[in-house]
Amino acid sequence: AQAGNSITTTYNVHGAAVNSCPMDVTRTSDNLNGPENFFSFNVYGRDLKRKLVDKMKGQASNPGIDVPFRAEDVERCETIRDVENLLSLIYGFEDAYDYYERSSVADKLDKVAVPLYVVSSDDDPFFVGDARPSTSFAKTTKFLYTERGGHCGNILHAGDAPDVRVGDDGRLLQSSWMPDELARFVDHVAGAVSSAESGLGNYWV
Repeated sequence: AQAGNSITTTYNVHGAAVNSCPMDVTRTSDNLNGPENFFSFNVYGRDLKRKLVDKMKGQASNPGIDVPFRAEDVERCETIRDVENLLSLIYGFEDAYDYYERSSVADKLDKVAVPLYVVSSDDDPFFVGDARPSTSFAKTTKFLYTERGGHCGNILHAGDAPDVRVGDDGRLLQSSWMPDELARFVDHVAGAVSSAESGLGNYWV
């Protein structure tokens, strides 16, 4: 969105496809910061906070690393938001709320100048209460919300797809629905761009 119409000429970007992308972080941040969303708060929030606090305390105690917080500041963190209030300072934000507001895209999608495909799930525990921009506002964006999939899910087959085959080493022997779906869109955009450049078709297909 920030690049505007120059995104194709300056960065050679003609389209994008993403999975599990929050639209309004000012809304979704509560899912990791309060017991209202039991699953996200207890299963992800607490464990993530512990890992972040351990790493940040190590950074703050290392004289070779310059960070804008002290180990005792990190010790006082009780939530993910407390942690992000400190981490956001490293990247030039005023605090966690400033980071949430400036990182949200719900009100910026009308400035996206190339085709964008967003695949998310209705049951994503991180995105409870998230905004859902209308396609009339985000005219270059296509949204797909699957009934099931969780966060960054839809990685295995479902429905009438064949059973997932796994190799002796535990690796999947076939691709999954989500990466195939995103790749299909990217391939579609690449084909449309190629046709438009050769004068055989319209870029906006």
